[in-house]
Amino acid sequence: MNTKKALYLQFCFLSWKQPLKLPSPLCMAKVIDEGIDFGNMNAVWKYGIILLVFALFQLITGVLSAHIAARTSVGFCANLRQDIYDNVQTFAFSNIDKFSTASIVTRLTTDVTNIQNLRYHGSSEKRIIFGYN
Repeated sequence: MNTKKALYLQFCFLSWKQPLKLPSPLCMAKVIDEGIDFGNMNAVWKYGIILLVFALFQLITGVLSAHIAARTSVGFCANLRQDIYDNVQTFAFSNIDKFSTASIVTRLTTDVTNIQNLRYHGSSEKRIIFGYN
């Protein structure tokens, strides 16, 4: 899947997921006000099913968004590792002597993995807005 297309899809899934969090407290209030207070089990079932539909839709969009984010970050970092490896292959022997083997391996693994984690976890709106894990 194209990276831009995947990012747009992920944004769409997140933008569908977030507004569905808003009616949940209102539905719970309806369950209590119209159902429990009056002993109306039909209202409890009605709003309970609505809440269940909202929850399932949030679950589906959240899982799809996380799946797309994971695939995108893994694909991006695979390409990045390949580009770094190809660049290391063009080094002259004098340049290779300046870098230790451990340093090159670290660049190919740890640094790229950190970028992958940032790219995957950066998709979470909490991490973007508030900057925490």
